[in-house]
Amino acid sequence: MEIPEEAFLVPVNRVLADNGRRVVLAYVGLGGVLAYVSGYLEGEWLLTSLLLLSGALMLGLLRLWLCWRFDTDNPRAWRRQYSLVTLLNVIAWSVLAGAVMFHQGVNHITFIWLMTTAGLVAGGVASMSVLPSLAISYQTILLLPIAVLWWFRPESELNAVAFFTLIFWGQMLALSMQQARHHKASLRDKMMLESHAAKLKTASEQDALTGLANRRHFEAILSQEWNRLHRSYGHLAVLMIDLDHFKSINDTYGHQIGDKCLCRVALSLREFIRRPADLLARYGGEEFIILLPDTELEGAAAVAQTLCEAMARRPLRIVEHQIPVTLSIGVAAVRPVDEGSREQLLKRADSALYRAKQKGRNRVVCDYAERDIVSVTEHLETA
Repeated sequence: MEIPEEAFLVPVNRVLADNGRRVVLAYVGLGGVLAYVSGYLEGEWLLTSLLLLSGALMLGLLRLWLCWRFDTDNPRAWRRQYSLVTLLNVIAWSVLAGAVMFHQGVNHITFIWLMTTAGLVAGGVASMSVLPSLAISYQTILLLPIAVLWWFRPESELNAVAFFTLIFWGQMLALSMQQARHHKASLRDKMMLESHAAKLKTASEQDALTGLANRRHFEAILSQEWNRLHRSYGHLAVLMIDLDHFKSINDTYGHQIGDKCLCRVALSLREFIRRPADLLARYGGEEFIILLPDTELEGAAAVAQTLCEAMARRPLRIVEHQIPVTLSIGVAAVRPVDEGSREQLLKRADSALYRAKQKGRNRVVCDYAERDIVSVTEHLETA
């Protein structure tokens, strides 16, 4: 399975933001400690040092703010902003470290700054190698100017350190690329696992033929809605739908046409499911079922009547066949807080459906006899 590069944008940005939050203020803390150790927090250097530390603090806080407002809606813009602020951070450190080392010459202060800079490079490999371009820029800005500066100093000790700094830089670049490949492979494996898990979840909840929710998923949603409406004192309605004379369609036209007929009916029913909470599912064979939360019996009966009329008015055209299709629908509704159970609600809808078939099909029947709705056939004849 090939994963497009665009898919890595948000996961890589998330790793950068998570890592950045942990280390972003390290520059300020290290800079303050080194300035104190180097004697730059006293005398003529005090004001300059405080201004530089204040600038580093502002850049650190800006980078920290970017980490906390991690943006998934516009990941490219967020990455550009984060990379820019990070590189400004590291440029400031590189200029400062180079100036201090140049000013100090060959002494212990220079090597303290050098070791600290090397530690920052190693930390950058760990936290930024998920984005190789940023990691390489980060290390290059930190190490290369120092190495070049020392290479042209007259002291032989600094020339040797410059040489070893270049070697260290090359090793860190190679390590960054290796870590980048490792991170990308890990992200790819994770995304593939998530994709497979999502497909398995969809397959377990979806009817393979019609693409509707299957019975298992319907029962899970019914349970959730029952509990929700029990707490909110709402109504819950169910429409049990049967495709009339489906066996005759199979016998006349064949099972392939019968399957296409089921799919077309499913598409037609979908047109009438407009609310996000409503659920249409294939219940089994030629039976469909619709869950209507926050709907009383009268509203559910009106929806059922509309479905019946719509199907009766337009025969299905499949290949060269014109197939008339009608529906029998049983309707039941209840307020969960008042009475019954989920099983009783389904039983009442099924019982109403059975009566609709007994009365001649092509009709809607509610779950109490005295409120049976006129059959669609009669309604069309008088329309």
